Amino acid sequence: MRRPRVVAFSVMAVFIATSCRSGHSEVSANATTIPPVDTTISEPPPGDGCNFSSTPSKVGGWAALADVFVTAPVADATAVYAGANSASGPGGCVFALDGTTGQLKWQSQRPIMAGSLPLLAGKLVVAAVNEAPALAIVGLDAETGQRKWRISVAGTTTTPPALVGDLVYVSGGSSLRAIQAATGRARWKVDRQPLAVATGAAGTFVTFAQDDTTTALDPRDGKQKWATPLGTRSAVVKAVTTSVVVLENSPNDLYGLDAASGRQLWEMNMPGSDNSTLAVAGDELYLSADDGKAYAMDAKTGRIKWSKTIGLTLGPAPMIVNAEVLFASTSPDSAIVAFDRTTGVERWRAPTSGGPITSELLHVGDDVLVGTQRGVLCRFTIDGIRRTCNELIGEAVGSINRMLSAGGGRVYSRIGNQTIAASP
Repeated sequence: MRRPRVVAFSVMAVFIATSCRSGHSEVSANATTIPPVDTTISEPPPGDGCNFSSTPSKVGGWAALADVFVTAPVADATAVYAGANSASGPGGCVFALDGTTGQLKWQSQRPIMAGSLPLLAGKLVVAAVNEAPALAIVGLDAETGQRKWRISVAGTTTTPPALVGDLVYVSGGSSLRAIQAATGRARWKVDRQPLAVATGAAGTFVTFAQDDTTTALDPRDGKQKWATPLGTRSAVVKAVTTSVVVLENSPNDLYGLDAASGRQLWEMNMPGSDNSTLAVAGDELYLSADDGKAYAMDAKTGRIKWSKTIGLTLGPAPMIVNAEVLFASTSPDSAIVAFDRTTGVERWRAPTSGGPITSELLHVGDDVLVGTQRGVLCRFTIDGIRRTCNELIGEAVGSINRMLSAGGGRVYSRIGNQTIAASP
């Protein structure tokens, strides 16, 4: 295993914006306060929308089948929300299903932006929708689907909308805008093209396309606190710990920046050719790699604290539950494996059924849930002792989506490309 390579950055006595090309720097704010935009609700002719049919699930819940591809579900106490976008035509929508019955509550007949999800913001559902030839961000009443506000987005959107506190970050063309989720009013704009946004205990950070520069942004006014370019290394923000911003580039290089100053702390080339999404607890990082191992890292130093063989697993992020961290192993045997966070000692290993694990892990109450390839949902107690695995609907096509959600005492899963199912 390659040791972390520590890279020292010089600290300049006088900070100027142009010094970004040679090291980190303080930069003058380039955010501009935008006058209130016109959020008048215009209603272009409705699109083809979505059609749904419902059927009972095999475990006492329900399943709703759409005629176009649906996103992962997003739930609150009473409903489940999702978007749909046809891969071959104009059909699609943003919609809400009753959490108890699965019946359609409402739909907004505009296809959701590919690769994005509805965002729950208080009493509103915020979504990016296609209104040919342009894209729009809309705020919909979560109960009725009525439009409360709408803004147009010019140019190509490079990242899906992101909810940061009470702001929606929207990219379009060569700028990043912060929109007040409750009103649709713009708060500030940065005239640079964003590649990725990450937020956490240490603040909000954005990687911009220009010189692959990562900056710390103040969400209140968009002003930059510092900027650090990584140049040709093309790394983008992936995770934020208590004091460190973690960046990643292809295929598996990780970088740690001091969250307060932007100074690069370390660089690590992980084993294998790819790794999972990062899980964060304080200043600890957990991930798995395609070398078949689970890793615990110190985010301040980049030092690997421990590594354990679990079998091939890629995609599902580790889950931190109290003093343990859980990993999903997909091969040679599909299982959830729990390790002591401090020592790396294996605490328990619980097998799954229904093929390889294909969803993220979901923690609900005293249980951990995971979906597998053949439409099976497995539920474990957090000690790994009790386990149930049930097929949600018969003849499920494809796999459970990589994201599950819960609300109102139910768990929601996307199965295949066009079905959302609920189970008690």
